[in-house]
Amino acid sequence: MKYVKLFEQFLNEEDFEIIEEAFSSKLLRDAFTNTNRWSNEKSVDARLARAFYQSAKIALDKVQDEDISIMDPADAYKLERKGSNRTKTVTIYVSDRQKDNPYDDYLPTQKDIRDGYKTQAQQIPGNGFILAVTDGNNNFLGVAGWKGSDGLKKTSKSRYNSVDSYGISKQYKGYGSYGLYNVKRISEVADRALVFNIDALQLKYGTFDITSARQASKKGATAFKSDKEFRKENQNRYYEILKQRATETDIDAIVQEIIEIMNNAVSAGLAAGETGNWGNIMVPGTKYSVGEATRVTSDTLYNYEKYIDYNKRVAEWEKETGGKAEAGSSYYEEEAASYAKKINDTYKSVKSEYVV
Repeated sequence: MKYVKLFEQFLNEEDFEIIEEAFSSKLLRDAFTNTNRWSNEKSVDARLARAFYQSAKIALDKVQDEDISIMDPADAYKLERKGSNRTKTVTIYVSDRQKDNPYDDYLPTQKDIRDGYKTQAQQIPGNGFILAVTDGNNNFLGVAGWKGSDGLKKTSKSRYNSVDSYGISKQYKGYGSYGLYNVKRISEVADRALVFNIDALQLKYGTFDITSARQASKKGATAFKSDKEFRKENQNRYYEILKQRATETDIDAIVQEIIEIMNNAVSAGLAAGETGNWGNIMVPGTKYSVGEATRVTSDTLYNYEKYIDYNKRVAEWEKETGGKAEAGSSYYEEEAASYAKKINDTYKSVKSEYVV
């Protein structure tokens, strides 16, 4: 019988191997499963898994399939990621079908043609071969440090601080080079892209020690001088978000009710002044602290902002393409629906756990 340790401890051991039980998500396990182009065998790349964890600081064992977006590679490449408020993402481009490489510049000889000979670079491997890992600015990433201990790093041309791009060779020209030197070309030969919204994943599954958690909880309880200011701050933020929408929906009403419930919970907690085992101010009649209640409000407003943003993108995409480019539109619709579900789940939770 295999014994599964805490994931953070599991990844930080000197000698380790990833086993299937370590992941709740099959999609996540598959995301780190690469194919050896020589033997065509597939196995989880422990270096990549560790590097991803070290960079993202996410409890990977808790990530679910619904947290990962599977996209058409062309749409993943074109995702808008500019501006100061861009979402932090990591994208893994995968080749499922072996195919000819359109960017190989090797000129076969007549003998090569007669013998059906192909150089390594003339074909793109398939069977789940990971072609590249990229960041939100379409930069190639590589695995840095011993066994990925330094995380995912942007590739550099500096000979003093170089990190090789993960996946297929990105060499531009020369014998044996694939010519896949930029993410656009990678997206053209890939069959699918796995997109990780790091901001959202950190919000749900971010890892930190219990001391930090206690401190954050205490800070959350005293972040506002009074419950009136707390209520005003959240209501102002809610109405600023609401201004972006043309019409109200059930989600709008649900968000408003969540905020009202949490406002009442925080007000009751601050008025009662009861503390828990760790000195946290508690919400009367519940097992939750005021700090935890404030984070529910913050998480809900974050999900609400993302829900509105993706609905706006659906409308903009359909306007620009005349409704013809369904792939991009459906992605934004799915993301909007995902955030709507999170809001609904939160609503059910606060109704049962905070209304006393």
